[in-house]
Amino acid sequence: MNILPILLFVTIISVLSSTFAQEKKQNNSTNSNTIILNVRGGMQFGVNANDFFRPMSAILQLPKQPDFSLPLSVSVAAKFRTGMWNVGIDGGYTSTSVSENATVPARILPDTTTVGSRNLSETVSLSLIPVILVAEIVPVESQFKTYMGVGAGVGFAGVKWTEKLSSDVPNDIRVGGTLLNETKVIPVFRIYSGIQFGYDKFAKSSSGSGSVIMEVHYTYAPVKVQAFRKFAEQFPVQPPQAFENVQIGASAVSLHLGFQFTLAATQR
Repeated sequence: MNILPILLFVTIISVLSSTFAQEKKQNNSTNSNTIILNVRGGMQFGVNANDFFRPMSAILQLPKQPDFSLPLSVSVAAKFRTGMWNVGIDGGYTSTSVSENATVPARILPDTTTVGSRNLSETVSLSLIPVILVAEIVPVESQFKTYMGVGAGVGFAGVKWTEKLSSDVPNDIRVGGTLLNETKVIPVFRIYSGIQFGYDKFAKSSSGSGSVIMEVHYTYAPVKVQAFRKFAEQFPVQPPQAFENVQIGASAVSLHLGFQFTLAATQR
């Protein structure tokens, strides 16, 4: 995965933090207890399932290995701020899928004589709903606020693989159908950093203020399933992958833009 965008983002945050650090002139007696809501959306990078797609394409004799499309994701968060710290809960939704169509030689078993042909239409989809407890620090209080945080929680992951198949092989034992349909609860971990593009008086005035935020985060969410168990039932001899757990995506780097709203203003 190309880490250049991440390094560029971190560099931008560092430069902006240095540029606006002189604005950090706060009264130590300030009561900064604040309730914050934000909503974000963006793209995920690095979602892949090579452990699944590689043997799948080999067994099905697909002309190329499938890969997930670039997923979009949305997130919402509610946080309570005290001093330099924000703590709260972050939730979201992301999904991606891939479809592959091909006409391939039909064999009773892999690496055996061709007995006809099959038209295949394969669709694999992946979705994730993470619910994460987060804690973050806001080291720079200025018009441009930076923040960094970590989180841990659970994710509700869904994986589905469907196959539409037509064959010229008489009484073909390969019939397609829903080959995988699982929902799992998995552990989720996250590290992230962001910047809040505030306006001159928003963070210092009455409640109801808002700002634009940009955030990059890495979410580790390992989805492991026995992806080939039902598929193997359509072979007279089950392939070795039948009962192996394989990892199917979900872990990714996300780049989000969004809006943040302050429900209780800073009291001086």
